[in-house]
Amino acid sequence: MTDTDAAMPMPPSATALLLPHFSPSPDGVRTAGGRLVRLDPDRTAVAAKLTVETPLGDLPASPVGAERVLAGLVRSGLAIILPPPVATRRGAGVDLILSPHVDDAALSLGGTLAHQRGDGRRRIVCNIFSDQAYQSGLRAPAAALAALAKAEDELAGRILGYQSCDLGLAGARDRHRLPLARTLGWTEASVRAEARFRREIADLAARILTLVAREPAAGDVRLFAPSGIGGHLDHLLVRLAVGDLIADGALHPETTQFYEDLPYAAANMPGPAAPAGFSQALRALPPPALAAKLSALRVFRTRLRGPQVALCGRHAVLVAGETGAAERVFRHCGTGRHAATMDRHAALGSMAP
Repeated sequence: MTDTDAAMPMPPSATALLLPHFSPSPDGVRTAGGRLVRLDPDRTAVAAKLTVETPLGDLPASPVGAERVLAGLVRSGLAIILPPPVATRRGAGVDLILSPHVDDAALSLGGTLAHQRGDGRRRIVCNIFSDQAYQSGLRAPAAALAALAKAEDELAGRILGYQSCDLGLAGARDRHRLPLARTLGWTEASVRAEARFRREIADLAARILTLVAREPAAGDVRLFAPSGIGGHLDHLLVRLAVGDLIADGALHPETTQFYEDLPYAAANMPGPAAPAGFSQALRALPPPALAAKLSALRVFRTRLRGPQVALCGRHAVLVAGETGAAERVFRHCGTGRHAATMDRHAALGSMAP
């Protein structure tokens, strides 16, 4: 395993799995794009075993040193070590994380999710613009992208301890036929100046209310949304929809946090100011939590490259200063417990963090 992965404590019930971007071949593995990756016979044998999730204790006796061979497959980005599924506890509360795309929650809050994994709370990542037509360097057939993205999200959720749901909306590049560069650099003013975007904000606000209203009325529900750093159109639309709900009194600010958008924040890209009444807060990440985040990010091969993952790791150390590593969120400065009304006819109940 990589040095970072070595910091992750793995219980005896941990398992190993070949990443979904690869399939076994007599001479190694074949990528989703059809390219053959040649491996030595020992690695080929273990890779073939890992087409199904395999407990570490069930690794084949041959080749000798199968654990060492597995470590080599993990280092090469072909396989992954998975912790056991996370258990939730009734009444422990719910965190609802709005992720514009399938990797955004892991990018921006992955370390925090990993650190809190197993505390009993249920964590749901809602991928909003989840109809994925974009890929970063993988060269997979277009018809395979949706299944690959879903498999990536499930593996990341296993590592970080979240469930996921998809709204199935198309991303900005496909909805509005925008080149990649034109999806970035938007501001609140430029978005609100166009009627089509105002309609999208209103539609997203209604969808977000529906998501939150699904949770038990007496539940402890917290909402996490992107800050819009980098001005990605999809991120900013979600940010503005949540901001409008807070301004209308449909969501209470004390139960809502805005997370720092990565990797855009790590690249010092500009973005909107924090919402009124919100201020910066750091979430400290112990080494195993940061290691788990980076392990999860490496799964998103359809969207992320190695330098982007490394950039997020360096940023976590940079924002923490002398305290190790951290993630940054913006939370409301007020205190106290309040009821949050989801609409004029339905009350959510206490949502205090």
